[in-house]
Amino acid sequence: MAVLPGGPLAMSDPRIPDRFEVYDELAHGAGEILLRARDTLLQREVVLRLPAPELANTWPNADARATELRSARALAQVRHPGVVKLLDVLDTPDGALVVLEPVPGETLAEITGRDGRLDPERVREIGAGLAEALSAVHTQGVVHRGVSAENIVLRGDGTPCLKGFVFAKFVERDAAQSSIQFHGRDEARPAALPPHPAPEQLAGAPADARSDIFALGWVLYEGLTGAPPYPRDRDPDAWGEPADPAKLVPGVPKPLAAALLRALKKNPVQRHATAAEFRAALAAAPGAGSVAAAGVLATAPAPRPRGSQLVPLLAGVGIAVAGVALVLVLRGGGGANADGGSLRGLSAPDEPLQKSVGAAYRPGFSVAKALLIGISDYQGTGWPDLGNAVRDVEALVGRLEAIREWDGWQVKTLIGPAATKRAIKTELALLADATQDPDARVFVYFAGHGEKDELSPDHGYIVPADARPKAEDPGRDSYLLYQDGFDVFFSRTKAKHVLLALDCCYGGGVVQVRGDQVAPADVLLTRKAHLVFASSVRDQAASDGVSGGHSPFAQAFIDELGDPTKRIVTSSDLGARITRSLRETSGQIPNLGYRERGGGDGQFVFFTQRP
Repeated sequence: MAVLPGGPLAMSDPRIPDRFEVYDELAHGAGEILLRARDTLLQREVVLRLPAPELANTWPNADARATELRSARALAQVRHPGVVKLLDVLDTPDGALVVLEPVPGETLAEITGRDGRLDPERVREIGAGLAEALSAVHTQGVVHRGVSAENIVLRGDGTPCLKGFVFAKFVERDAAQSSIQFHGRDEARPAALPPHPAPEQLAGAPADARSDIFALGWVLYEGLTGAPPYPRDRDPDAWGEPADPAKLVPGVPKPLAAALLRALKKNPVQRHATAAEFRAALAAAPGAGSVAAAGVLATAPAPRPRGSQLVPLLAGVGIAVAGVALVLVLRGGGGANADGGSLRGLSAPDEPLQKSVGAAYRPGFSVAKALLIGISDYQGTGWPDLGNAVRDVEALVGRLEAIREWDGWQVKTLIGPAATKRAIKTELALLADATQDPDARVFVYFAGHGEKDELSPDHGYIVPADARPKAEDPGRDSYLLYQDGFDVFFSRTKAKHVLLALDCCYGGGVVQVRGDQVAPADVLLTRKAHLVFASSVRDQAASDGVSGGHSPFAQAFIDELGDPTKRIVTSSDLGARITRSLRETSGQIPNLGYRERGGGDGQFVFFTQRP
């Protein structure tokens, strides 16, 4: 057991083996203790990280040892010069001891505390470097969840290094609910809270890439202006919009201010889709040459994350509906807000957007085809009947027929016994063949049962009308339709805009690449948008709704498409309404994103009134 030298820092800890000589305490806060030490076995200086004693007391039902191991495993996946290097992890009987490389330099907090506000160009350079580092973290399926000025070190050459992974976790292993318990935002438990939690985290939703982008935006904004963008009372309901940095500080370029303000949007759907995109926004601002010239910043942005490794909704972020990734999933026990108002983080539809997209864009679509599948009667298959699935589809057909005159929808349905596995696959193939024109729009909706894939949790099945009980189909492949079957459709259609909506249990498994870009109005309909909108995440059941009515998911679709105040309904509109509806009624977590890489960043649009 290593012992610190005498004096005010004198202490001992049974988790520190004798091979380490501890020199001093570097930091104690944010749930961790950092110690400067020497590894006598390898003859090198290291930093030891241990969970702070108060951490175990502030996270009920959480094991501090397991938490430390989780964050260490997350950090071990990342290899990037802008991320502190993990040297070793010792799983001692008394807890996990993480051994890190020492990063020479000052923390951003120390620099701003001494020098005050940072120069705008310096903010851009630091921000671009950190966004690139976060991109490397997110590509490995990891979220940092603790970005702060205290966790950013600036080396002697000025390049930033991100440390402080005490809150880090893998997204795909715990995506249904936040593992950080806020317990009524009790400020008496500060060690259990990340430094700058995003609104969706405060609402109990899981963090994703956009949560880290929010935290980085907070740090950069505060470094640039000397003031926080939002009040520190951790109540997003009381937050207004952040002041424009370009108006607070002379000489701040408007593109830099715009990039920071977008990163700080309360709705994760409206933030940058990825850290790489945030970096690109910083680098594209005037004078970006100095950004590209700064060492680590010169490398290309990391690719968009793939698979279940990261997001998006979900926000954001989540459910599929238009280049917006809704992993925002503002989950909070399924109850409505006490004041009956809209959910935090969800802004009202953009009125200028409604006005800017109209008849001039509509002729750009050559055809609009819809395939709606509804199965309520599963008699003879061993699956329980559903009360509302067919009713949901019939109501949606009515909505599409009501706008057919000016939106051109050609609708095909598969209802009840007709929706066999063979019929569904056949209709998808025919639909793909009929939409070889890039200017086509395609809307596919499924309402019925969904089933988990016990061997592959990232995937699942939809249950056709001729399914068989599990005992008769143990491999599940004979009668169920694997969600990956939609890949064939996505790969064969040439349609630029595709929206697949799955209202079934465990439907979120089909969302493999999350995205949350809200494209500007002038490119809203010109960019590709291959989107998946699922009514629940991959490990969650979905509600059929009250008998004789509609499921919460379908009701939100029906209401949004019938909203008399709108001429168009965008993916953003649908995402906001569905998330609000599910939270207030069923507590489900919608999941929005792409089935395949390169799903685009445009929006799917319904023209709901005569232009």
